[in-house]
Amino acid sequence: MISESYVYKDELLKFADDLQKRRTQKRWTERTGLLIEKELFFGFFIIRKLCEAVKISNSLKAKDFKVSVLPIAAPFDINVTTEHKVLENIDWEKQIYQKMSIIQICNQFIHSFLMLLVSKEDGGLESVLISSDWFKSKKCFLIDLEIIIQIFQEFGNNYPYRISWRRDRNCKIIEYIIE
Repeated sequence: MISESYVYKDELLKFADDLQKRRTQKRWTERTGLLIEKELFFGFFIIRKLCEAVKISNSLKAKDFKVSVLPIAAPFDINVTTEHKVLENIDWEKQIYQKMSIIQICNQFIHSFLMLLVSKEDGGLESVLISSDWFKSKKCFLIDLEIIIQIFQEFGNNYPYRISWRRDRNCKIIEYIIE
């Protein structure tokens, strides 16, 4: 359980600031990529935990975010020995956009099999290509860095001002109302 959410929310805001700087970064090292990967993993784990601990408003938890879905057309199963072939088997022509809930996005990062940082031609970070272990041979998701920064900022700044609940006839709590 999370007793004081501000510690985690402050961390999300730090991650958002760091990712914002990465949008224009020109020089990259392996360590830089590993730090970003760690921030993404921990950031989305924090968000999922805040949602589960009833520390985020219902309206923000219910919000959907736009992501790009790219089918993988590999004639083989993607696994640790073939993961390097994922990029050449993505069907870029069949890219579609869909809305995903925050929990679905969190789960893609937390259970990620594939996480690739995609940079712009000038070197700055542009998006993240991700696929969980469940979807690794079917599809991957391309999430724009702006969306990730927005998510981290919105969840980092979300402080519900009222929490109430509804009970059923047996006095069992059936719904938390967080505003």
